[in-house]
Amino acid sequence: MTLFLRKITILILAFFVLVGCDRKPKNLTLAKEEIEEYYEKGFFASDVKLLVDQAIEYFYPRICCGPDSAVIFDIDDTLLWSYYDMKEIQFGFVPPLYHEWVLKAQSPAVPHVKRLYDFFVGRGCKIILLTGRRFDERTATIKNLKNQGFNKIDLLITREEDELNLTAVEYKVKHRKMLEEQGYTIIASIGDQYSDLEGGYAEYKVKIPNYTYLIY
Repeated sequence: MTLFLRKITILILAFFVLVGCDRKPKNLTLAKEEIEEYYEKGFFASDVKLLVDQAIEYFYPRICCGPDSAVIFDIDDTLLWSYYDMKEIQFGFVPPLYHEWVLKAQSPAVPHVKRLYDFFVGRGCKIILLTGRRFDERTATIKNLKNQGFNKIDLLITREEDELNLTAVEYKVKHRKMLEEQGYTIIASIGDQYSDLEGGYAEYKVKIPNYTYLIY
């Protein structure tokens, strides 16, 4: 490399370093306003409707559920919606408050996902709910789900006490693997977090948008 090319290369690298150092995050108030606009002006519902339409279109000619065919749904912000509860505390996360919300069993259904759930129920699929909710929240969770019309639940898997320290990915992959070892064929997995879907053991994945939090 000539001296001229070395100088040009150094200048280009310096430029990108300076540009990278100059990056600034969005103001938190403005970010929250964008989130509120997305969820409250119909964009979220429109995006979910499109995803559900695409999933049903994909499965309609293909799906034939046998006795061990299963679909896995996450619960929080996949079947039951926490948006307005979270908005009350400025989109933070306070574990005792979250636990109180769960026990109230008053969360509404996520827009349009019930239609996908009904589609799989109508095709005779086993419905398995794999949630990060704790074992002591099972009763309230089932009550809330049934109040929102999710009446067919073949299996509800919650975190047991010895699983509370697992990451979301570790916990969910563990149980999908166990389900396959028990003879289930997991034809689809639906969740709002990438950690709901990573790690295999599902033929088709549906990612519900979530711009309020991330779980790893």
